Amino acid sequence: MKNALRALAKQPTTIIDIAAALLFQLIFTVVWMTGYDGSRTGQNGS
Repeated sequence: MKNALRALAKQPTTIIDIAAALLFQLIFTVVWMTGYDGSRTGQNGS
């Protein structure tokens, strides 16, 4: 099993895919969190 994971990790497409997945998560989180900037729902007086 370890040999299979090492062989998979040596392929450049695997590294690119992992980097793309992490980048997608980062972009999604930033967009999701900034989407609520200025939203006052749930606060009194708005």
